Amino acid sequence: MNAELFRKLASFGLSVDQIGSVMDLIEERDAIIAAKEDARKAQIRARVHKFRSKNKQETLRNVTETESNATKRLTRVEDNYLPTEISGQEEKKKAAPKALSDLAAFKADLEQDATSEQVEAFAKHRKTKNGQNSAYSARLFRRDAEACGLSVADAIDTAISRGWLTVKPEYLAGRQARSTSPPLPPPKQSAHNDILDAIIRGDTNVSSGSTPTIDASYDRTDGRSSPGPVRLYAVPSGR
Repeated sequence: MNAELFRKLASFGLSVDQIGSVMDLIEERDAIIAAKEDARKAQIRARVHKFRSKNKQETLRNVTETESNATKRLTRVEDNYLPTEISGQEEKKKAAPKALSDLAAFKADLEQDATSEQVEAFAKHRKTKNGQNSAYSARLFRRDAEACGLSVADAIDTAISRGWLTVKPEYLAGRQARSTSPPLPPPKQSAHNDILDAIIRGDTNVSSGSTPTIDASYDRTDGRSSPGPVRLYAVPSGR
C-alpha cells in the first residue's frame, strides 16, 4: 500500500474501509494497464523478430545468388558450347527488326500517297524551316491535309509552293479572302494638291512678288457676321 496515497485519502475525511476500497480500485486499474503494456511489447517483439528473420533470409539468398553468379562467370565454357551460343545470338540479331529513324519513318508514311520525289522535297523544305520530320509529324500532316480536303500529294505541293510547314483551312481561307477582296480606293488628295490643281486650271490671281493665291469666300456657321473673302496660299511641297 502506498503510504503517501493513504495519507492523501485520509485527508479527504475518508474512513479506513473507504480508503481500502479506493486503493483496491487503483491497484486493479494499474494491473489492467500493465497487462495491456505487456501485450503491446510482446506484439512489438514478435514483429521485430519476424522482420529480422525475413531480412536474414533475404540477405542469405542474395549472398547465395551472388556467389552462384560469380561461380558461373568463373566456370570454363566447353568448346562445343561456345559456337552454339554465338550462333544463337546472331540469329536473334537478324530476327529483331531495325527501328526506322525519324526521317525515314516520315518519308515512309507520306510515300504511301505521294511520290518519293515530292516527299524528299517536302522533307528538305520542312528542314529549312526547322520543322520536325518524324512518324508523328507525318500523321499530323495527313490530318491537316484531310481537314483542308486535299490529298497528301496536293497538300505537299501547296505547302512547298506557299512556304508553309503544313496546310491549314485558315491558311487557305485567308489567302482566298485576300485574292477576292476589292481594290483599295485611291488615296485622297491633300489640300495642297487641290490648290495646285486649281492653279493649273487658271483659277488663281497671282500678284507680282507674292505667292500664288486662290480667291474664295466663306460663310460663318454661327451666323454672327456676313460672309467675307478669304485668300488661300499655295505653298510648294518641295517635291
